Amino acid sequence: MTKIFNSPSNDSEMEHAARQARKNFKFFWREMTWEYRRIIPAMGIASVKIRFDEGDTTEYLWANVFNFDGINLYIEVLNTPNELKKIKANDQLTVPFEQLYDWLYSLDDEIFGGFTVNLMRKRMSSPERASHDGAWGLNFGDPNKIDLVPLEWLREKKKRIFGKPSYKDPNEVEHPMALNMVQGFKEGKFGKEVLEYVDDLGKTTLHDMALGGAAEMTIYLLNQGMDKTVKDNNGNTPLFLSNKMGWGNVSKVLEEY
Repeated sequence: MTKIFNSPSNDSEMEHAARQARKNFKFFWREMTWEYRRIIPAMGIASVKIRFDEGDTTEYLWANVFNFDGINLYIEVLNTPNELKKIKANDQLTVPFEQLYDWLYSLDDEIFGGFTVNLMRKRMSSPERASHDGAWGLNFGDPNKIDLVPLEWLREKKKRIFGKPSYKDPNEVEHPMALNMVQGFKEGKFGKEVLEYVDDLGKTTLHDMALGGAAEMTIYLLNQGMDKTVKDNNGNTPLFLSNKMGWGNVSKVLEEY
């Protein structure tokens, strides 16, 4: 990904789109929580747009994100900046969540997210939009419609695996891989390594489930004796993270356990 499409500075509509991206980032991170655990990747693309400021210069660059602790994003820059001097493509950086400007991912050639992207596309003529989409190599579809999660895909997966009712609200979604993992534990497919796991940021599996909105996995981990008061390197508990992300289903489990 090398081409950068600019937008005007002091653009209130663009700032609103960026706020919507931050507000709904939890849906992106729920997918990423399980994408990292796949042997064969399911996503075609999964990227975040980050705002960088150097003096009077501001640029928005796309990046891969390889970790998130509820406070910071751990990224690898994809674009070559036009004017920034201190940042270059392939740099691995830690940036505050507040610098997030957009996110998008694709599953089965369907695009999710892309708040600022679709605002830009709405402002383009049809030839400009075709050029933009061609530069990405993606079919973004209707710029007025932004999907958060692949509800139909998740409904079908859940129904096929568990025979349970369909989802109506993205906030209700339990990712099929989370439900599969609970079942795998019950069948003895996973051992203590999952219960004892701690990453470089001090996050346990319980922290990961709190960030990723996995209520059923949270219940299982607590029942296996995981400590809900354990803190990561930032001093944050799983409950703090689920509240910060807005996963009410997970927070309820942690509060009532």
